[in-house]
Amino acid sequence: MSKIRDEIITYSTSVKIGLLTILIVLLWKYLMKLFRRDHRLVTFAETLPGPPTIPIIGNGLDFYYGGVHAMKKVMGYTEKYGHIYRLWFGKFLVVGLSKVEDLEDVFMNSKTMGKPEIFRPFQDYWGDGLFTGPMHIWKKNRKRFQPIFGNNIMGLYTPEFNDKIYKVVDMMKTLLNGPEFDAWDYLPYLSFDIITKTSLDVELDWNDKSVLQFHNSVKTGMETSLLKMLRPWLHIKFLRDLLYKKQVEKVQGSMLKFSQQTIQNKLNIIKDDILRRKNIINQDPNEVISLKSFLTTAYEIQEEVNNEKLMHDEIITMITGGTDTTAITNSFFLLAVAIYQDIQSKLYDEMYEVFGDSDRYADHDDVKRLPYLDQVLKETLRRFTLAPVIFRDVEEDCKIGGRLFPAGTALMISIIGVHFDPEYYPNPWKFDPENFSPEAVEKRHKLTFLPFSSGPRNCIGQNYAMLEMKLTLIALLRHFSFHTTMTMDDIKMNMGFLMTSVDGYKMSIKPRNRKPSYL
Repeated sequence: MSKIRDEIITYSTSVKIGLLTILIVLLWKYLMKLFRRDHRLVTFAETLPGPPTIPIIGNGLDFYYGGVHAMKKVMGYTEKYGHIYRLWFGKFLVVGLSKVEDLEDVFMNSKTMGKPEIFRPFQDYWGDGLFTGPMHIWKKNRKRFQPIFGNNIMGLYTPEFNDKIYKVVDMMKTLLNGPEFDAWDYLPYLSFDIITKTSLDVELDWNDKSVLQFHNSVKTGMETSLLKMLRPWLHIKFLRDLLYKKQVEKVQGSMLKFSQQTIQNKLNIIKDDILRRKNIINQDPNEVISLKSFLTTAYEIQEEVNNEKLMHDEIITMITGGTDTTAITNSFFLLAVAIYQDIQSKLYDEMYEVFGDSDRYADHDDVKRLPYLDQVLKETLRRFTLAPVIFRDVEEDCKIGGRLFPAGTALMISIIGVHFDPEYYPNPWKFDPENFSPEAVEKRHKLTFLPFSSGPRNCIGQNYAMLEMKLTLIALLRHFSFHTTMTMDDIKMNMGFLMTSVDGYKMSIKPRNRKPSYL
C-alpha cells in the first residue's frame, strides 16, 4: 500500500513538473514573440557599441533605480562608448547621440521629428498636445500657436508676469533673516500662477482642491510614464493595465477636470475674442495677437476638427510645460548664486546700473540690458540640464552622421552628454558663467547648448520661459541677498523626466543692501 502511495505521489509530482515546464516554455515563447526584435534593427545595433544586455529585458535594469543612479548611467554611457551607443528596452532599439554634427542631421530632418513608439506612455496623459502629438497634428497646431510665442510680443506679457512675481516677493519677505528654507516651497506655485494667468486668463485659488490635484497629477503622470517606457515588462499591456490602469484613469480625470473648469466660464469671452481677431486681421494682417489667444486658438482648433479632447490636450500640455520647467531652473539659479557670492554681487552690480536703488518694475527692454544675467541663466541651464535626454523617431530610413539608420530606431538625444562634454566645455562640472561670454559662445557650435532642443520641433515657449525667469530673478535679487550652507558638491542630481535636486534647494535670505559692490 505504501509503495502504491509513493508511486502515485511520484507520478503526481512528475505531472506537476511536466505541466510547469510546458507553462514555462509557452510563456517563454509568448515573451519571445511579444519582444521579437526587427532583424534590421538587430543588424544595425550590432554595428554600434553599447552595454551588455539581458535576454528580452535588454538594458531595462540599468535604469531600475532611477534618480542619481540613472544620472550616472547616462553620463557613464557617453564616457565609455562615445558619442553614439545602443541600448535595448525590450524590443525597442534606442540609440544615444551626443555629437553635435549628428544632432544637426536629426533636428533638421523631417524623417526624425516624430516621437518613437517607446515614448507612447506619455500620450496617456498629454494626448495629442504639442509635446506628444503625432507629426500630422503637431505640424498643423504648432503653426497655429507659434505667433503667440513670438519674441516680438514678449513685452506684452511683462505686466502680468510682474504682478504675480511681486506677490511672491511680498510673501518671501516673511522669511527675511530667518533659517534656511526650500525655494521649491514657493517657485512652482509662482510659475503655475503665471502660466495659467497669461495663457488662460485664470486666477488660481490654491484653496481649490482641483488646483493642487492637477499639480500632483502632472508629477504622477511624468513619473509613471517614464517607468512604463524604461521597464520592458511594463510594455506588456496586461501587466501595465493591472498595475497602472486605475492610476492612469484617476490622473487623467484630475487633469481633464482642471482643464474643463478652466474654460467653462470663458466660452463667451473666447467667441468674442475670435470675432475681434478676425476684424483686426481684416484691417491689419500684422497686428499682434492678444495675450489671451492661446485659449482662443485651442478652442478654434477643436471646433475645426470637432475634437474637444484635443483642446484639453493642448491646455494641459501648455500648463505642464510652463510650470516645473521654469521653477526648477530658477531654484538652481538661486542656489548657485547663493553658493557663489561673487557671481551674485556681479549680478546685482549690473542690475544697479539699470535700476539704481529704485523700486520700479523691470520691463522687456530692461532685460535686454542685462547680459551677465543672461550668461548666468544660460550656465544654470547647462550645468543643471533640465531635460537630460529627449527622444525622436526614425520614421523612414535616413542617414545620420554618415550612418544609415533603419526606420523604427528610437533616438535618445543626450542633452546632458552635450552639456557636459569637455570638448565643448573644458571644465564641465564647474559652474562658470564665462562659458557664455560672447567670445566663448562664438567659438562653439550652436548645438552645444540645447536647453530648449533645436530645429522645428524645439520648445515653442522658450522666449516666454526666458523672459519669465529673468523677470523673476531680477525681482528677487533686487530685494534679497541669497545665502546657503550648501556647496556644489552637496547638490545631488535626480534624473527623472526633468532633472531636479535630491535634497531640494536650501537657502536663506537677507534684505538687499541696495548699493553696488564697488561703492
